[in-house]
Amino acid sequence: MQKTRVAIIGAGPSGLSALRAFNDAKQEELDIVCFEKSNDWGGQWNLTWQTGVDSTGEPVHSSMYHHLWSNGPKECLEYPDYTFDEHAGKPTPSYARREVLRDYILARATKYNLKRFVHFNTIVRDVSFDPATSIFTIRTEDAKTSEVSVTQHDYVLVATGHFSMPHIPTFDGFESFPGRILHAHDFRDARQFTGQRVLVIGSSYSAEDIALQLVKFGAAGVVISYRTAPMGYRWPSTIEEVPMLTAMRGRDATFQGGLHRPGFDAVILCTGYRHHLPFMAKELRLVTDNRLNPPGLYKGVVFHANPRLMYLGMQDQHYTFTMFDAQGWFARDLILGRRTLPDEAGRLEDMRKWEAKEATVPRADTMAATAYQSDYIRDLLVGSDYPSLDFDAMEACFKVSPPPPPPAPSSFHHSSPRPFDVPQSHPRPSSLPIHRRPRLHSPRARSGVGAQQAARHHDLPRRGPRLHLHGHHGRAGQRALAAGRGGGAGVRGGGEARGGGVRAGRLRMRYRALLCATRRRTAVE
Repeated sequence: MQKTRVAIIGAGPSGLSALRAFNDAKQEELDIVCFEKSNDWGGQWNLTWQTGVDSTGEPVHSSMYHHLWSNGPKECLEYPDYTFDEHAGKPTPSYARREVLRDYILARATKYNLKRFVHFNTIVRDVSFDPATSIFTIRTEDAKTSEVSVTQHDYVLVATGHFSMPHIPTFDGFESFPGRILHAHDFRDARQFTGQRVLVIGSSYSAEDIALQLVKFGAAGVVISYRTAPMGYRWPSTIEEVPMLTAMRGRDATFQGGLHRPGFDAVILCTGYRHHLPFMAKELRLVTDNRLNPPGLYKGVVFHANPRLMYLGMQDQHYTFTMFDAQGWFARDLILGRRTLPDEAGRLEDMRKWEAKEATVPRADTMAATAYQSDYIRDLLVGSDYPSLDFDAMEACFKVSPPPPPPAPSSFHHSSPRPFDVPQSHPRPSSLPIHRRPRLHSPRARSGVGAQQAARHHDLPRRGPRLHLHGHHGRAGQRALAAGRGGGAGVRGGGEARGGGVRAGRLRMRYRALLCATRRRTAVE
């Protein structure tokens, strides 16, 4: 019997989730290959000093930077078949450093020997499809030798992520600005900006985190320029929010409303990313922006125009690792015939249902978006053999308190940096944050400064849940899960064996959700 040939493009978290799913299938039925253009797996979680292009001349994929911490609790991204307790051999803090999360992702992949499927240093140059034979042809190039290979496959899964091609706007006067202009994609270490005054353009998770890192590591001052609305936190005195930039004149900036701020040394664009799939034939290419329900994908996975093509991890990400797993299991079950793919009319009906549901989610309502994605993952896992997930407990962890009122207008400070100059009377966080949105990051998953360090050294509130890279979630309420604080991370459920386990993990999650609610009430009182 001829094996079903499946190609997975990308060995980051979503690609590794797909490999983990296929690893449980009967290998005599499948011919699995994963193409990874770099010399290592892990995708965005691989920190590199390189920016622009790498040593092979390819665009650098990773947007990771030093001092990044998970900005949400690990309990909401934990693999049910490989817990953090099993990984570390002991209870661990809920907020992990970049290195810890990368090690966790790769340790699970190593446990199941997934590297045997991966072809490293293999750049996918183009993917085409022959309707007459229902076969994909993939042309690849060896990054070291430039040798070109052509392979054929019955199914293709694209798992390349969408946080590597920066969206770079331009502004009047950028051409003559004498300082440095870079996108967050190329940001590696805030210490490069010690003593400098930095303009940060953007008002989402990367802007927030990078601004805080800059002042923590000694930037003389940071101005955050927003497009629609300020984040409205009680920032340290060395951070100020202003409307959108209109022009640069030398080192001086003018903003909407005629506001003027002088003397910038650098500009960092925290302006988001674009889905970039140049290797896909035009008729196979997903075209979307960063949204919960990418158009043209049945169940957010199957390319409607060609159901043999599937995309993983292309959504706006509130959940990450668990969602990637759910998509990987769903794709595997379709390919193996364990689930039935509806006809075109049935797929369109389901896609319209989810599109209508997405339309009811207010753009700025992160909790509504998280609930949407919870329902989406539940739907993917119907009839699956994937270990059950306690979404009620996870959603309880996602909840955050209302944002604080905007700060009173104040002038921009030019004094020496005081990274954590926050009034002692600043209100304490009153609820538990959740992981995003790495959106590391994601990219996303970005939470630099460090969720633990941020919560211990200052009380800056955090926006709602996202994951990055890598997730993007708030820091507020980190204490409720910090290690060593009664009932913090790693508290074992009754009767849990040392190795962990799905049931015990769910008990721990319910316990933490209850703990969170209790502390939230206490904080309010």
